[in-house]
Amino acid sequence: TGLLAWRRGPSTGLAYVGTADPRFRRTERLRVEVPLAGADFSGTGHLLTREGQQTALSIAFSTRTDETTKQQFGVGELSLAPLAEGEYVLELSLTKNGKTETVSYGFRIVPY
Repeated sequence: TGLLAWRRGPSTGLAYVGTADPRFRRTERLRVEVPLAGADFSGTGHLLTREGQQTALSIAFSTRTDETTKQQFGVGELSLAPLAEGEYVLELSLTKNGKTETVSYGFRIVPY
């Protein structure tokens, strides 16, 4: 899927920094980006618990175009402050022409 994970928090300032580490702290924000094949995608995001139960938190979904490559990305963003320690799955559902694809990213909230 080519999903890219980014983090922002006290150690990064206002900048998002790419990460391969799926461990986050509650003081951070999580952003995931998925390359899109063309335009006209719509999307929604959900946060699931380890057991697959949907939480009440909403995932902000948007699209962006990389200035250099002109590649389109679907972007899901979440503040981690309301979450307890544990494992979660951020799920993005992308729809185009009636077809839906789902992309998931598992992560863990760790203690300070």
